[in-house]
Amino acid sequence: MASNDQLISKSERIEEELESLQMNYNITIVRYKKQVTELQMFYDNEYEILPLWYKRLGHLIKVVMGKRSFRSLFDDKAKKYQE
Repeated sequence: MASNDQLISKSERIEEELESLQMNYNITIVRYKKQVTELQMFYDNEYEILPLWYKRLGHLIKVVMGKRSFRSLFDDKAKKYQE
């Protein structure tokens, strides 16, 4: 059986490791949030400002290239990714 001191020492090491893992997790979350914010800013600045006719032309080009169905332009049920 382990002595009291050994158990306390092991407990302290486990607590330190847990704190380290928590810090790494928090850093990962902050980086992820920063990436999401940057991506949203890029979208807003580069795509949202485009005229509607330009976006619609892009959808038609996708249909011609076969990356999108013609039906998906008019029917929400036919779209692949729905919210």
